[in-house]
Amino acid sequence: MSPSAWLLVRAYPWVLYAVLAAWAAAAALAAGRLRRRLRAGRVSTRVLLAAVLVLAGGLRFGLPAVHRVYFDEFEHLDAARALARGQGFTETLVGGLAGLDEREVPSWPAGHHAALSLVMRLFGPSARVAFAWSAALSLATVLLVFWAALEVFDDEAGALLAALFWALSPLALAYARAADLTSPSLFWLAAALAGAAAARREDSAGLAAFAALSAAYAAQVRFENAVLVAALPFVLPRGRRLYALPGLALLAFPLALVLRNARAGLPGFAGSDLALFSNAARNLPADLAFLARRPWISALLLPGAAWAAWRRRPRAGAAALWALAAAYLLGVSCFFRGDFGHGTEDRYALCVLLPLSVAAGPGLAAVPAAPAALFALLAWRSPAAPVSPAQRAS
Repeated sequence: MSPSAWLLVRAYPWVLYAVLAAWAAAAALAAGRLRRRLRAGRVSTRVLLAAVLVLAGGLRFGLPAVHRVYFDEFEHLDAARALARGQGFTETLVGGLAGLDEREVPSWPAGHHAALSLVMRLFGPSARVAFAWSAALSLATVLLVFWAALEVFDDEAGALLAALFWALSPLALAYARAADLTSPSLFWLAAALAGAAAARREDSAGLAAFAALSAAYAAQVRFENAVLVAALPFVLPRGRRLYALPGLALLAFPLALVLRNARAGLPGFAGSDLALFSNAARNLPADLAFLARRPWISALLLPGAAWAAWRRRPRAGAAALWALAAAYLLGVSCFFRGDFGHGTEDRYALCVLLPLSVAAGPGLAAVPAAPAALFALLAWRSPAAPVSPAQRAS
């Protein structure tokens, strides 16, 4: 095994375990901040938040446990099981079929697999555990959306409606229990947003560390989350901006994977797939049309987020959320599979919609009929099981 492969296979997971341990310590301090905010608010806010979380949990854990992204999910499950069994950050080629057990370094960052491997060591390496883990992270994201909106705008009603919007979002629900990277990536994105907003309100080393570690770990789940690490120094209080440095250093691991994937000529990392401008020229108009065609986005989310940027103070908070959403939209559009309207690629739209959901809360709260409109436009039907490639071919 070459030194670079050893670093990825053996050292990389232990670095991530150390980051998770540090994040857990910072999360305890962050939870204290959230408790103080809730205690200082209205009793009705706590009751309604509990109701939103019960609704969100019922929808998410009531979803059918089916694979929605197929080969990606099997690949992630295999890598997490390998870590849980002490085999390092590896996966079996062709998805772990019997008799074809040659192991290779995966093409994705190891953040999701490291966290899931810890869960699997406690509850077993089954697909059911992976489904439940995704649902739990998706539920926690609803709470983090509430907290982020509360810290940015100091509006309890707006924060509740932002959480309700995310709890009922058809697209978030469709992938809430999928065993791919969607729910983990959104969880860490929401944690970074909430932590950064709280750190700006209360200049605390613990909150700054929570935000920085959340952003750093998000970049270890999906490559595009590196935008969080890059944006963090501009968001944290001046005296806390050095907290972003560890996250920048940790980008060396995803970068090593990108270079490794490019040398191997994997799809998305070599050849015409790297024609970023032509990809964006093709995908960006299609992605904007995708967002415009969905009433729950065009008639609720976007006007609500625009109202916050226009009328709500601090406007800088809403503007930062819009800028982050735009950065994700542009970055995903440059990806060769960045067309939201193509198959399961619509899951990539969720990283654009989450910051806007946080921003939309105050705008939704300004409309008396917003709760009724939420339930009307977000009327959700259980997503049908996707068609497998074999069924599609037949």
